[in-house]
Amino acid sequence: MKTRSVFFVATMSAVLVLAGCKSDDSEFMEYLSSGQALEEAGDLPRALVQYRNALRVDPSSVEARAAVAAARLAQGDTQQAWIEYSTLVERFPAEVQWRRILGEIAFISADWATLRRQSEALMEIAPESDAARELMIATDYREASIADDDMTADMLAIEAETRLEAKPTDTILLRLVAGHRLSGDNPETALPLLDRALEIEPRMADIQIARVKLLSDLNDIPQLESRLLELAALYPNDPDIAGLVVARHMSEGRIDQAEAILRALVEGAPAGDATLPTLLVSFLKRVHGPSSALAELDRLQSSTPGSSAQTLYAAMAEAVRFDAGQTEDAITTVKALLDGLEEGRESRRIRVLLATMLDQAGDQIAAREQVDRVLAVDPGNVAALKLQAGWAIDAGDPLAAVVDLRVAQERAPRDTEVMNLLAATHAMEGKANLALAQLARAAQMSGNGPRESERYVRALLAEGRTNVAERVLDAALDAAPVDVPLISLLAQLRLDRADWEGVTELDAQLAALDDPAAQAVLVPLRIVASLAQGDETAVAATLNAVLEEDTEPTQAVARIARALLVRDQVTEARQIVDRARALRPNLPGLSVLAADIAARNGDIPAAEALLSDVADSPAVGATAIHRLVLLAQGRGDAAQAGSLLQAGLAQYPGSLDLALLQAGDLLAQGDFPGAIAIYETLYRTHPDSLVVANDLASLLSTNSDDPAEIARAAQIAAPLHGNGSPAVADTLGWIAYRQGETARALPLLRRAARGLPDDPGVRLRLAE
Repeated sequence: MKTRSVFFVATMSAVLVLAGCKSDDSEFMEYLSSGQALEEAGDLPRALVQYRNALRVDPSSVEARAAVAAARLAQGDTQQAWIEYSTLVERFPAEVQWRRILGEIAFISADWATLRRQSEALMEIAPESDAARELMIATDYREASIADDDMTADMLAIEAETRLEAKPTDTILLRLVAGHRLSGDNPETALPLLDRALEIEPRMADIQIARVKLLSDLNDIPQLESRLLELAALYPNDPDIAGLVVARHMSEGRIDQAEAILRALVEGAPAGDATLPTLLVSFLKRVHGPSSALAELDRLQSSTPGSSAQTLYAAMAEAVRFDAGQTEDAITTVKALLDGLEEGRESRRIRVLLATMLDQAGDQIAAREQVDRVLAVDPGNVAALKLQAGWAIDAGDPLAAVVDLRVAQERAPRDTEVMNLLAATHAMEGKANLALAQLARAAQMSGNGPRESERYVRALLAEGRTNVAERVLDAALDAAPVDVPLISLLAQLRLDRADWEGVTELDAQLAALDDPAAQAVLVPLRIVASLAQGDETAVAATLNAVLEEDTEPTQAVARIARALLVRDQVTEARQIVDRARALRPNLPGLSVLAADIAARNGDIPAAEALLSDVADSPAVGATAIHRLVLLAQGRGDAAQAGSLLQAGLAQYPGSLDLALLQAGDLLAQGDFPGAIAIYETLYRTHPDSLVVANDLASLLSTNSDDPAEIARAAQIAAPLHGNGSPAVADTLGWIAYRQGETARALPLLRRAARGLPDDPGVRLRLAE
């Protein structure tokens, strides 16, 4: 028989000491006894029903309330368990065991403020009790870890380990000691503790993930993959389990192994369940492109003939085609698929898919209709709630977003996208600590996933918490040791601290990677580090290598200059570019770069002289004249700017940048037809330019009352949906307004106003 939950045992022990609180009603006792028997047999859902029946008979019963709380907790429903235990603590504030359980829930949920409150309450109520001391150990250990107080953390971990010998199944002690070992020099010693925790309660997902991650870190691939397949059986609808190991393989370049694991999980998934196949399709699209995803979806459709899953896969194929630009056809096809599908889980997934497509196509009203239909029959549908919360965020209504996201989080407590959206809402409300807490939780739940960790680190850096940021980066790089964006972030932190040994370590990591992105980070890192240490020889050697090995080193030198400019090292950036120009005087692009640095340093005459020298160069002449025009405009010399622009257009008639400047001049003069004519030409020659499409659509929708022209503006702007740019949101919102769709226009125009707060035209359109 399965070991009974330690929470249940502790709860029932507490009940027995509360004399006089027990009901004698026979019906009540029948329900309670039946629930206890079902609990013993491992049938928690039916046990919970019986406990609730008992509670209906006697709402004041401590036994029934405690049993409900324990059953909720044993099912992993910590939120409801918290509510039940809090109710008990309100009635019996001096009861030690229930406060201890509240502390355990806070510890498991990483709710450190609540853990501190429960610890302090127990120290007041029963300062000599084991429960009070154990919660305080957990609280003090967390704070010592944050403060980098390794000595205190080690002492507390030793005390916890000693107590664990006497209480080998204690949840807090097990987790604390296992976590301490995982972060130490011999993380493999945590394995038996993780196994012991899982013997007590196998559905502790974060412990399962920690164990999988450790096996991955130890490179125990056979046991890792075996364990993963076991977890897939335990959590058949949980893509996070698979995603953790897949991400690990991907971070180390083992694409084939990642795909093999996903395919094995798909083969072992319950028949008709599309969760893991969906994850596989997303993986294939990201790694191999849309054609590979479509091929897999074709295979999935042929293997599920006549089923609702087959219809779902067909809709997913249309979503892939939608992303490839076939927007109208894809939406029409998905609508047709829904028409013949019986309402159920798959139809809801397709409706959310359709809503996402409609939203990206700019038809938020129709998208909302689909989401409303889903939530009417499934109020906790996570995907629909995330879409609705996103609209609330766009509309500047964080409170409404939080309501939706809390419901979604209750249904999917480990969904990192929900956590990131909650972080965004808290940031909008000015609650930086709550935003950080959600980002921290997302990083933790993702097993220190690279992108989740990166978001958390950037938020920490914005708050000036560099020590915590570096620890998060260290943990993330343990999980994804070849992730270039993480290495780059950590390198910047180590440069700021003058940690040259740490910089050298990262230099070696980047040098070992056969990845252009790594090399793009490595060269600026070496230059900045060598300059900071005064090692001119190393600076010269690195720069010489770039100039000798790269046939077109201008971009590499530009990256070095940008790395220095970000650190406000303008003089150093100029010196590097001057050295490069001296060594490779035949590269006009370096002169443009030198001019940009001179202009930033306020030396406009020098910038203009450098640009004039290369204005006739076929490679960079148009760019040089574009810069000269902007400099002339900046100093208020409209005549010189106009003369330069006309000469540049004559010399470089195909230059997009110069043509955009010409259109801007015409707009400033009020010549809207002339500007539109230029944009029409550019739209034919540069159909993939976001700037051209957005500006043309904006001009057409602003300067014409002809419904046909406004409809054409909408057609031009359609591929821009989902871009995220405030300027694009302004265009899309105004087009929607001109088409009479105010409800769709408002959230887009609000988003634009938030992103462009100093643009009076944007605010005027929103006001109208």
